[in-house]
Amino acid sequence: MDKNRLEHTSPGHLFRILLTLLCFFHHKIGTCAENQLQIDPPSIVVQFGSSASANCSTNDSHKGMGWEASQGSTDMQEDVQFVIWAVDRLEEWDIKPICFANFHDTQRLEKLNITIYKPPEQVTISTMNHTMTEGREYKLECYIPNVAPVHLLTVNWYKGQKLIDSMGNFNMSERPVNHIATLQISPHRSDDGVQYTCEAELKLGPEGPQPPPKMTSAPLTITVHYGPEFSNCEDVVNLNEGSSLAGICDVTGKPSPQSYWEKDGQFINHTIPLNRTSGGQYNIIVNGNIMKTLLVKVIYGPEISCERNYTVREGETFVPKCTVEGFPTSKISWYKDEDEVELLRMHKNDAGQYTLIANNGFSMANYTVELNVVYPPSSISELHSARVSIGETVVLKCASNANPRPSYKWTYHHTSNVHIIDQDGVSLLHIKHARGDNIGMYMCTASNDLGEQLKMVRVDVQGAKPTCPLSVHPDVVEVKYGETVNVECQSSAPKESLGWEIGTSVIRNSTLVINSLDEMDWILKATCHSRFIGLDSCQKDINITIYNLPKKVFIGTKNHTGPMIEGKLYTLHCDVQDVSPVPLLTVNWYKGKDLVKKAHFTEIKTLDNNRLTLTISPRRNDTNTPYSCEAELGLQNSTKVRSSPLKVTVHYKPIISEKFAQRVPLFHGYPVVLSCVASGYPEPTITWMYNNKKTTGANLTVTENPGEYTCMANNSLGTDTRMVTVVMEEDYLPLIAGFVAVVVVIISVIFILIYSIYYKNTKMGHYTVEGAKPKAQNSNIAQNGKDNTIPMKKIPV
Repeated sequence: MDKNRLEHTSPGHLFRILLTLLCFFHHKIGTCAENQLQIDPPSIVVQFGSSASANCSTNDSHKGMGWEASQGSTDMQEDVQFVIWAVDRLEEWDIKPICFANFHDTQRLEKLNITIYKPPEQVTISTMNHTMTEGREYKLECYIPNVAPVHLLTVNWYKGQKLIDSMGNFNMSERPVNHIATLQISPHRSDDGVQYTCEAELKLGPEGPQPPPKMTSAPLTITVHYGPEFSNCEDVVNLNEGSSLAGICDVTGKPSPQSYWEKDGQFINHTIPLNRTSGGQYNIIVNGNIMKTLLVKVIYGPEISCERNYTVREGETFVPKCTVEGFPTSKISWYKDEDEVELLRMHKNDAGQYTLIANNGFSMANYTVELNVVYPPSSISELHSARVSIGETVVLKCASNANPRPSYKWTYHHTSNVHIIDQDGVSLLHIKHARGDNIGMYMCTASNDLGEQLKMVRVDVQGAKPTCPLSVHPDVVEVKYGETVNVECQSSAPKESLGWEIGTSVIRNSTLVINSLDEMDWILKATCHSRFIGLDSCQKDINITIYNLPKKVFIGTKNHTGPMIEGKLYTLHCDVQDVSPVPLLTVNWYKGKDLVKKAHFTEIKTLDNNRLTLTISPRRNDTNTPYSCEAELGLQNSTKVRSSPLKVTVHYKPIISEKFAQRVPLFHGYPVVLSCVASGYPEPTITWMYNNKKTTGANLTVTENPGEYTCMANNSLGTDTRMVTVVMEEDYLPLIAGFVAVVVVIISVIFILIYSIYYKNTKMGHYTVEGAKPKAQNSNIAQNGKDNTIPMKKIPV
């Protein structure tokens, strides 16, 4: 073995050689293979032109061993246990290396399995025409030149990134060939623009290179033509009135086709809405040719025309006069209380609302009518014979069911103590202080336009009133909901039996236990009855009231929020929560502290919420007036619950004050102020109008321009107007002032003169000198009582 061969031996081969030597030296059973001649590796894969080697070994003695090959053969060698076949550059395609060994009695030969390959260096994909037509068959070619061995070649076809086919098992050939693989395709429109590639891969097994050598072609992009064709296109198209043909029979294709619609030879715009007369045959023209003909049906309706109210006599067939229009023809069904019915002969219980439903398969319409079934009076009920004592009062009740409500007629011996009251559909005959002339037959006749019924009973009046020795304690029973009360029935006379009847229950005991939680009704009637020795049987009835006090009382406005308008009608509602029994409930309405109305519930209800209403017409002075309602149960110990107050705000239109002057004088140089005062809510706006000129404000100063001035007070509810006439008058004040001054001067002069005269007369006339004594000799001298005299001068008067 020369040095060059060892240099070209791979490390793996050297490792296998060392293992062979180890096996030779130890020579233990089970450590080495039992074959007399072993090649390691038994098979190799070599690329053409590359180095290759294999070791042939034996653990038996021999006369010589070596390799025979067209390239890399060795001479026979003795005294060796292995020999290596190796080449630096494998250039023989048909090489078959064989290891031989001459043993004492035979010659052994072992063939080395060798695969020589040449990987693909180039891969190309092609077709006759890149533009294809949908549905036709086309062939793709993958050209792989100078590849070997071709039987280990696999050709993978890809559509985009998806593997669509894999081809292999080609003809056996150890030498390189130019291989062409083909793929048959039938393109779809969705394949337009798709890229195909082919990949050549040599699968050389586990001894070959990993990963296996492969080569991929450049992508081939195809173009797919198709159409023209239609989508969403039926021969018969049903469309609703108001819709259009847009989206119907869309034409697609590549290249894009040119299309339009026509009807009766006329071009139409298929995007405009259809009406009920638009139905018919339409053609779709594509690239100048009629490509599609379809029938368009316009769906509309159903539209129902019908009367609202019908009256049918019992036993007759209800035939409503209703018409239904639309396309297609509708299926007609009648419903009552959500159940489909057939309109046959009507019974009294068939009265009510009926709904006509028309369904054409595409749409539905309904119409509700009111049916009134009239029928004659039924047999008279609640009228029974009576036997009373003198002085008692008896009431005969005659009741019959009919539509229209029956009228009642009593036939009897008329007396002054009998009177008849018709109320709530029944007739009551009252006999007060029954006496002998009330004994006899009483016939009640109930009739309407459709027929009549009659019944006759007898009234007996006995001479003495029987006594009933029963007493009930308490005689008025009121039980709060959730509580239990015992009622005792006692007799003051010997009795054979005593018991209670309440509803359908019979209790053979003197004590009646009323558990409010066990009862279904709120107002009950219980009867204590007994049979006595020597007395007629009698009974005592008591009324039992199970009550629940109001939980809450709330007042509010119905269908209204915000302020109210003076003079309009509004409805207040009073909600009473969780109260029973309702027939005993009284609702008191208050305006401030004044009771304005008492209301009662007439329908029996349970613990559901109850509501009463009050209609009010607020006035302007009602603003901030509190309204409230009070729930009161008619029990022995009356209980009242009042709501929180509801204050209302009242808006009213303006009203100008009645003190508004209608005529105002105007003097030159003296301005006059016109004042307009108005009340209203919201606060009105005051505007003065003169000669079509508006001035805003309550006060208007007028210096000149007499005439008619109009005041307008306006708010959101209306307008009030008043007119004042300003009249220009002359100013006589200066003249009057001068005249007054002259009069004052004259009066002053006269006063001075009068005063002067009065002064002279009172101060300068006759004087009396105290103590003076006149002398006769001189009348002009006054004496002072002494010797001296006082001279005096007489003033002429």
